[in-house]
Amino acid sequence: INAEYMGVRPGMVLLQGALPLDLQQRLADATFALSVPEQGTCGGWYRAEEGKMLLNNGDYGYYFEEVSAFPALYRDLCLQYMMMAHQLSPGNFPQMKPSLVLVNYYPPHSGGIWWHRDNSASERESAARGSPVISISIGDSCDFLYKDDMNEVERVVCLNSGDVLIFGGPSRLILHAVTKIYPNSKPKDLRMQMGGRLNLTFRQQDDEEG
Repeated sequence: INAEYMGVRPGMVLLQGALPLDLQQRLADATFALSVPEQGTCGGWYRAEEGKMLLNNGDYGYYFEEVSAFPALYRDLCLQYMMMAHQLSPGNFPQMKPSLVLVNYYPPHSGGIWWHRDNSASERESAARGSPVISISIGDSCDFLYKDDMNEVERVVCLNSGDVLIFGGPSRLILHAVTKIYPNSKPKDLRMQMGGRLNLTFRQQDDEEG
């Protein structure tokens, strides 16, 4: 895998262009297919309301499943990127075993997602240990903001299609947000069923050993 390495801060690295276009296409196709509702029930990003299928959370849609529910390519890529992070930034990332995939979809004119930490109830212990989060961006570019505390001034990283952001260790519990999607900024040869940004995030649940 070819990528341009950017050390953002201790415990956070950005692998720019790490996901080549052909794999972006494969992941986009497979992820959109997994989200298609069946028999009027919610299959992922959408919910039925008054005969219309809407995003299941305002400015963005989401769903999450165990990594075993996705094609093997998902887990394989996650482990490759984790290995790259260990090689490029040794000592900053504990080992991790990806067990959960969170899928976010942001429409072209989405307002993004506001400040939060990735420490849901199912990952509190692994997050406290610094088990990394691996985030893959596909589609339109976005502004990713981060800081340690709410009273700090945020910093911004632009995430483009094919970029992989990894944060763990001392950066595992950073506050972060997505505040802007740049419509029509995806690679011209990337075909997506809808415009916008697709984000795949890999995490380790507490019942898994790294």
